[in-house]
Amino acid sequence: MAGSNTLVVAFARRFGIALVITTVFMTGAVIVEKYVENQAFNKIEKVDVETAEPATEVANYLLIGSDSRAFVASEDDAATFGSASGEAAGSRSDTLMVIHVDPVKERAVVVSFPRDLWVEIPGVPLDENHCSSIQAGKCMSKINSAFSNGPDVVIQTLQANFGVPINHYVEVDFKTFQGVVDAIGEVPIYFPYPTRDIHTGLFTPAPGCHLLDGKGALAYARARYIEYYSFGEGGWFDADATADLARIKRQQDFMRRLASLAVAKSASNPLIAVEVVDQVVQNLRIDENLEKEDLLSLAQVFGNVDPSDASSVRFVTLPARNGFAGSLSVLYVDDATAAPVLELLQVSAAVAEPTTTTLAPVDPVAAGAGVATTTTTVPPLPIFDQDRFGVPAEVTAPCV
Repeated sequence: MAGSNTLVVAFARRFGIALVITTVFMTGAVIVEKYVENQAFNKIEKVDVETAEPATEVANYLLIGSDSRAFVASEDDAATFGSASGEAAGSRSDTLMVIHVDPVKERAVVVSFPRDLWVEIPGVPLDENHCSSIQAGKCMSKINSAFSNGPDVVIQTLQANFGVPINHYVEVDFKTFQGVVDAIGEVPIYFPYPTRDIHTGLFTPAPGCHLLDGKGALAYARARYIEYYSFGEGGWFDADATADLARIKRQQDFMRRLASLAVAKSASNPLIAVEVVDQVVQNLRIDENLEKEDLLSLAQVFGNVDPSDASSVRFVTLPARNGFAGSLSVLYVDDATAAPVLELLQVSAAVAEPTTTTLAPVDPVAAGAGVATTTTTVPPLPIFDQDRFGVPAEVTAPCV
């Protein structure tokens, strides 16, 4: 990608997390180029991965939010993120996104790949340590397990299953995401009822608008098993009909909120940008071919966009349907509706203008097939079963 000698760079970031990366690019905070070139960029860990050479300035960035606890070195970190050994050992992609960037049009498409997608994992041994199932000589597993074999395997998996070329690779972890949120400030999130996820530690005892710090935001972003409390029945009940797909919707909503907050705060305090970059580079990993000029080109795309404007940055979830692989609950790609989404990621094509007829949001519950596609901000917790939970709490500022 062509570089530019500007004095700007977007916060480097992924939401999970890859959340952080998209969020950082979207904020458009201004910092001195000399700081980026001489300090921040040189601190970023480079990894050797095989990426496709972009034929044009249009390129695909693979953003991985790793659930690795390799950084855990203290009791405080272990209490917050989990131990680096035991059940949480190893690495999986907690969040997987591909950002398709068109610097000429200053537009981007962010496509989320649900972690439970049932796919072929190429280039790994055909055994139970690498495959959930072996079918017709192919290693089959959920897509998030590909990362445990290294970033190259994730790239090969996207190419083999979806025909998506990857030009650059970016990876962040839990601690980076939490640090970025704390650097920017508490993010307002609406909860219609008392809410929890016992797996991530998310807990809001009262409904309404809540301000989430880094720890709370991480618990919210990772939540896949949201429960609401029913005062009428005196117990907790599932709120997510499609755990991973519902989580992606919440993540996309959170990304816009965090980015909007960062833009507002950095306008009055430019040092916030420096603090965010400091947080990001500590645990950021990028491919060795990603140059400073590429980041500056990304800054041009994301530096002037309104994070709340869906016409500048589109968020799309790869359509999928619920199913089983043996006894394992998985998601299968919905080929018919996924085709136009995957077409957006072909680097030979520029990012198209958003329309109101293409990739319209689909309610997975109403559709009855577990298919979820979104191009707009949606309510982060959309299921309001008033018979069980009562009338949702009023949405008040700053959550409106």
